[in-house]
Parts: sequence; C-alpha cells; structure tokens
Amino acid sequence: MIGSVRMPCFGGGFSPKFDIHDVDGDVQASVTGPCCFISDLCGAKFGVKDKVGNDVGTVNKLGVKSMGDFAKEAMTDADNFEITFPVETRVETKALMIGTLLLLDYTFFEGEGAFEIDPCGRGCKFKLCDIFCCGCIVPCTCNCQRDNGGAPPKPDGGSPTPDVAPVAAAATMLRDE
Repeated sequence: MIGSVRMPCFGGGFSPKFDIHDVDGDVQASVTGPCCFISDLCGAKFGVKDKVGNDVGTVNKLGVKSMGDFAKEAMTDADNFEITFPVETRVETKALMIGTLLLLDYTFFEGEGAFEIDPCGRGCKFKLCDIFCCGCIVPCTCNCQRDNGGAPPKPDGGSPTPDVAPVAAAATMLRDE
C-alpha cells in the first residue's frame, strides 16, 4: 500500500473534498470540487492543494467540444479527464492522484447518463445537474413521459382505460353530505 484517499466527515460541506494520505496516514494533498455539477455534458474542475494549502494541480472533467463528444456523453458513460501536477511531485503521490481521478469519476460521473430513453414506457429522462451537500449527491433530473391519465395500459396494447375509482369515491362523498 502506498497510501489512501478518504473523504472527511460530512464530505467537505457544500464542496466535495477528498484527502490524499501517505502510507503513514498523513495528509499529503486535498482535492476539492464544485458544489454543483451541471450535467455530464459540461466540465468540472477539481483543485488540488498540498498539505500547506498551496495550489499544486487540477483534475478536470472535460466537457463537450464537438457533436461526437455530445453523442458519446449523452449515450454512454465514457468521460474524458485531464490531470496536472508538478513534475517534482513524488511518484507515490502522482499514483494516488490518478487513483483519486478514478474515484472522482466513479463518485460523480458514473451514476446515470446525461440522457436516457425508455421506448417501452414511451419516455425519456435528462440529467440536469448533481448537487453535493455534506457527502451526499442529489441528482436533479427532468422526466418526460407520455401522459396516459394515470391509468395502466391495457394488456392487449390498446389505449388505457380511465381510472374511475377516485371519481366514484368523490361522487359518493358528495352525495352523502
């Protein structure tokens, strides 16, 4: 083992934070990110600071730059990242930073795609953003579904029948008054 990457208690508050520890458990660097990740289509920048608090690098999730990138981001979980750190950084710390990049990808960008289609349910879902709060990720999505009046479809595939039970119950209550 060359070290570990850990999220502190409450995850850094409203900005995600991961601490990079050496083999002895001492913090060597910290990686912090934005509180809101606007879709998988946009980029995100995570700053890397050494144990003293000096900026020593970045981990960037690259956003869409072409229609090919748009199609890849919208339909798959493939992502592009860029990592920078000083040349004189110890090899162990560089390896831990690359491991941190993989952890960031898994934590923030692998949950669900930016766009999902459900042809059988005749709907789609767009991921607008993820909001980070005290170690939790709250996804904000927009669901587009064909409105069938709340009734289940018929087994033969025909149009749904309206659900009359709530209407009948309301009519009975009004009649009894």
